Amino acid sequence: MVGIIVENLNESVVYDWVGLHKSLKDNGYEPNKYKRGYIKVGIFKGKYHSLDGNHRHRILLGIYGPDKIIDVIYNGIPYKN
Repeated sequence: MVGIIVENLNESVVYDWVGLHKSLKDNGYEPNKYKRGYIKVGIFKGKYHSLDGNHRHRILLGIYGPDKIIDVIYNGIPYKN
């Protein structure tokens, strides 16, 4: 799964996708554990989009699918589910 994500990104930035995938798979998404752990979202054209944390978002989407509800920050306010 990680290989497919990386293959389709066309990003020039070197990123440890495998390490992040392993961490999220083994430990889950724990935003309180890290200084910048929350995925920050905003609304564009009526849909939520990741503003910060898009690497985590892509991997979580691959692991859990689109119906997984996660804690995020929107307009500076943490939303915990």
